[in-house]
Amino acid sequence: MRHKNMPTSIIETRVAKVWQDEQDIVTIEFIETNNVDEFDIQNLNLVVRDISNNKPVLKLVDSRCSWKISTKGRAKALEEDLLNKTIARAVVVSSTIKSTLFSFIKKFENTNYPQQYFTTTQEARQWLLTFKK
Repeated sequence: MRHKNMPTSIIETRVAKVWQDEQDIVTIEFIETNNVDEFDIQNLNLVVRDISNNKPVLKLVDSRCSWKISTKGRAKALEEDLLNKTIARAVVVSSTIKSTLFSFIKKFENTNYPQQYFTTTQEARQWLLTFKK
């Protein structure tokens, strides 16, 4: 018997591994890379839309590894964010300092969904599941 958090299948892009588990949480786990560009972001979002059947989803973004996004990649991420159907997004970062910093910065961002920063995937998952209908 599979554990309820096990992915049904993992899709690997150049910059991340993506899967949806049996609780319908889409996980995006970034891998070490020096340059995430606009094409990587577009590809990643197409994978998420495909996995979720283009339905609103809970997203867990694991960004604890070392990766950098280009200026064009960042612009594309903001553009794609408007197209995505996100119920809530939990971002896992590598330290409490980063979590606090990003939470502060988040106050100035404009998203149409709740977003929170965490240092463990367990806390992030618990928070996401509070939004499950």
